[in-house]
Amino acid sequence: MPVTSVYGPDLDAVMLPPDEPPHLIAVVHTEEEFDWSQPFDRSQIGVTHSRALRDAQDLFVSHGLRAVYVVDWPVIDQAESGDILQDLCRDGAAIIGTHLHPWVSPPHDEPVTRHNSYPGNLPEPLERAKIAALTARIDAVTGHRPDIYLAGRYGFGPNTGRILVDLGYRVDLSSVVGYDYRADDGPDYRAIGADPFWCRPYGDERHLLCLPHTAGMVGGLCRRGRLTAGWLDHPLAVATGLRRVAGRLAGIEQLRLSPEGFTLENLKRLTRALVRDGVRAFLLSFHSPSLQPGHTPYVRTDGDRQAFMERLDHFLTFFRDDIGGALSDPYRLETACREARRG
Repeated sequence: MPVTSVYGPDLDAVMLPPDEPPHLIAVVHTEEEFDWSQPFDRSQIGVTHSRALRDAQDLFVSHGLRAVYVVDWPVIDQAESGDILQDLCRDGAAIIGTHLHPWVSPPHDEPVTRHNSYPGNLPEPLERAKIAALTARIDAVTGHRPDIYLAGRYGFGPNTGRILVDLGYRVDLSSVVGYDYRADDGPDYRAIGADPFWCRPYGDERHLLCLPHTAGMVGGLCRRGRLTAGWLDHPLAVATGLRRVAGRLAGIEQLRLSPEGFTLENLKRLTRALVRDGVRAFLLSFHSPSLQPGHTPYVRTDGDRQAFMERLDHFLTFFRDDIGGALSDPYRLETACREARRG
């Protein structure tokens, strides 16, 4: 099943068989604290919230889930947060991956701009140098060489796939189903569906398994997270408000599988709709600063934090018990995708 996207033309989506239980992967964007409403700033590298990572890990472990912590330079390079990450991945209880925020990751050879905040927009040698340096630093601190990558700001670019393959990466988590970041100089993921896909940046047997962040349109006129009525995407339908009216009548919502900005019922609705349509791979994600009040728009108070953790807890229980899903990890899903391809 060919897919055309920022990942290039040589892609193959993997539709897992209907008897495969739905897989859920939890990914924590493990990053520094900064003001999301302000311009990017290389001096904002605080990681005071890193102690709260233990609370998230305790929750994941209580559900038997091996979470993925994709970490950026300020987190891995500071002693306190680095020690915590060592503890998290001890004995394989968690997986450590790479998360590139280019404005705070060496080498600092580019001006700090919105355009350059998407790592895929950087010149190939600089993007490669930043990913290589961060990979080496994670390896040095944790003793585990990462092979799972998430571009900061979801900024996968035209050179990213080749760089990742050359550096030995197996899994990419950079895309978001149906999202378009072009207005902010970012990539366009509207061609990305809900299923995993193989990316072959060299056009040969070398490949990456790409697992999109789960999102989608749900309600009438939607299937597998997408609108089935193509005319609703026509510029005239959008400009005249026809799409908005039709969406309201059909109960259409655009939802994302994240406790940040979405209710438990939102998460359940999206999951049920996608499972009903045959989707078998789900990626649940959030940003680590949301584990402590005051760092993100989603968690401002202690009450917000309690509700946030309860939302995570209840959703994991729902996915396992109500959906009958597997609380999985990228490597288990990679195996399932290989078996599906052979089948």
